[in-house]
Amino acid sequence: GTRRIRALAIAPELEAELTAGIERSGAGIQIALAPDRIETIARGARDALPKLLDLGYLPVVVASPAVRLGLVRILESHRIEASVVGFNEIDRSIDLESVGLISCDQPTAAERRA
Repeated sequence: GTRRIRALAIAPELEAELTAGIERSGAGIQIALAPDRIETIARGARDALPKLLDLGYLPVVVASPAVRLGLVRILESHRIEASVVGFNEIDRSIDLESVGLISCDQPTAAERRA
């Protein structure tokens, strides 16, 4: 059978924002985004992950290599447990299936209940 990874993807506009906001230097990476924006990104991940878990899949997020480390930093700092994998790290023989999207324009849990 085909080997398959089911994962969350990152909305293109968020991927672009992260790419622009991650600065590399000799000391590693800096995330040059406003704290409330980082909070919103973390909330987007926290809101999207249950969909994967509810389906019985592992918490995996697939990102471009350019934003992978920055996203790892954001998730770790908010104690969100998920593996962030770069597209380049997935063997071509493996089928990648996106079962959800991390985006920042998702309503909060409170807004959804309203």
